[in-house]
Amino acid sequence: MNKICVRCNKEKPYKDFYINKNNKDGLTGYCRLCYREYRQSRRDIINEIKRKEYHRNKNTYKNFLLKSKFGITLIQYESLVKKQNNKCAICGKEETKKQNGKIKYLAVDHNHTTNKIRALLCSNCNLGLGNFFEDKTLLKLAIKYLEKYEP
Repeated sequence: MNKICVRCNKEKPYKDFYINKNNKDGLTGYCRLCYREYRQSRRDIINEIKRKEYHRNKNTYKNFLLKSKFGITLIQYESLVKKQNNKCAICGKEETKKQNGKIKYLAVDHNHTTNKIRALLCSNCNLGLGNFFEDKTLLKLAIKYLEKYEP
């Protein structure tokens, strides 16, 4: 048995339609191919709306992320940036890494056990601490290693 797709107007076998118990014949009006295209176009529209909403409310979004990850507001973050003169608390340099063509924000460094915020770090210093698992012993061994091979 066949059915006509309401989108492409082609007659296709029942197996080419998804099941939909709300319709009289128990099948969707769109064939599988048209239904997939329809769903993808809806996803594209929704993603575009989300993208526009994100760009419209960057501060709201950043505030939400800071609050959910670290328990601080955007105002508190900006106060830390100002206090540190927009420089990393370890190396004293401004952030240089880029993401999507823009310089990244300084990373919020925190103790992973207590979740207490320590300071703001550039990407390199933040990754360095993370790669040493915030272990003072490992960091001291790394310093000894560097001193051993100094010219």
